[in-house]
Amino acid sequence: MTAKTPSSKTKNTRVEKVAGSESHLAYFDSGPKTAGTPVLLFVHGFPDNARLWKKQVEAFSPTHRCLCVDLPGYGEEPLRKTVPRTPRRGPDFHEIVELLQGTLQHADIPADQPVHLVGHDWGAVISYLFLQRFPARVATISCIDVGPTAGKQDSVGSTALVLGYHAGLSGAFFLQQIPLAGSLFGKVLSTAVLTLLSGLNEPRKLSGGVRSRPVSPDMCYVYFHFWKHVLQKTGEVRCETPQIPFFYAYGERGIKRFMTFHQKKWLKQLSKFPQAHFEAFDNCGHWLMRDDAPRYNASLARFLKSNQMVRTES
Repeated sequence: MTAKTPSSKTKNTRVEKVAGSESHLAYFDSGPKTAGTPVLLFVHGFPDNARLWKKQVEAFSPTHRCLCVDLPGYGEEPLRKTVPRTPRRGPDFHEIVELLQGTLQHADIPADQPVHLVGHDWGAVISYLFLQRFPARVATISCIDVGPTAGKQDSVGSTALVLGYHAGLSGAFFLQQIPLAGSLFGKVLSTAVLTLLSGLNEPRKLSGGVRSRPVSPDMCYVYFHFWKHVLQKTGEVRCETPQIPFFYAYGERGIKRFMTFHQKKWLKQLSKFPQAHFEAFDNCGHWLMRDDAPRYNASLARFLKSNQMVRTES
């Protein structure tokens, strides 16, 4: 079993850094580990890492056990070191879902104790897929800025933008697998796409991602595998609206003004589901949990409490 070693402290919260293995993801573990303590499982997206959730860990770790995973290749080590069996193609979605399940097992979370899943960006997609694969493992699901029908947009322009940058990042991942010059061309392409997106996101006013090292094209495997499944019509990345307590939060600033990862008609459908709640953060962009951490944390706490999942101090 992989050793758990002290890593750092977030304010007064002790954090353990756990190395990944062939059977589970690398993760940061904090909060009380006593039996019955509710567990929050945080899953980041592109191009972030587990430290994205720092403000959420500070807020919830006094009463919750917080597990924040690093997706393969997004932490301190490149993809070729974190996924030794598939160093070039990167893990597919079903493999990440299995690694997430393995992470709960490695953290000794009982099978009869469902966790509270929180995902952002591609972490939201992975969260939907995890719920569909292991429904008994999830008590509530909270997703940020990416709905289960993320590929569908409300306008032709936003659809073209999503398809364009997805194609660019998928192409960057494909190019970097070509020997010699492929890595260079992949880096140039991924950098160009991210520079464009950053400019559209009002970088001086809104938060960006959190990462341990510069973005590299091998991080783009999520785009490559997603569109591989879409084009091959495998159905492996088809996400459904959760039928359990569900909180959806989304930003409306920066690039979110004209490119969302959900449709308005889906929000209307969601409003009819009694266990679902959604909230627009009009002062935030894509990384709303960083743009306005106090508000997001309060909203998440209310959602958990409304489903009787928050432990209160005596």
